[in-house]
Amino acid sequence: MSNSYEILHGIKTVCAAIAGVKTCQLGIETPMLPSSYPMIRVVLSVSREKKEGEPIYRPLLEVLVYYGEMVRPLAEDALDDQLEWLLTTEDQIKTAVCTNAGWHGRWLETVWDEDRIPGLKIFASRFEVWGYNSRPK
Repeated sequence: MSNSYEILHGIKTVCAAIAGVKTCQLGIETPMLPSSYPMIRVVLSVSREKKEGEPIYRPLLEVLVYYGEMVRPLAEDALDDQLEWLLTTEDQIKTAVCTNAGWHGRWLETVWDEDRIPGLKIFASRFEVWGYNSRPK
């Protein structure tokens, strides 16, 4: 894969296959309906060209993968179960993005509990991805 859209679409496709995910899309739509959760959203945050002298080939992308679900009703072990689901999903997303034959990927960080939307538990993992025939600096 060599262009940005092909790579983003590929990430969406591999993430959509993760067990328990109800919807997986490119971009974040508003409003997101309760029927969309558990969800994954793949969002391009930065796209870079190769600069003179850099051994990085186009495209070099920074991608945010948002994932989460509605806050579970308060019950014994509900938060533990939810955290287990989020962390398991994080591991599966890392594997899907970083071990794919169509592009190279490197996990950079995960922001826990993006509380921008009341009633939701959302994580955001940031990745650097680049085309199949490219190498990172």
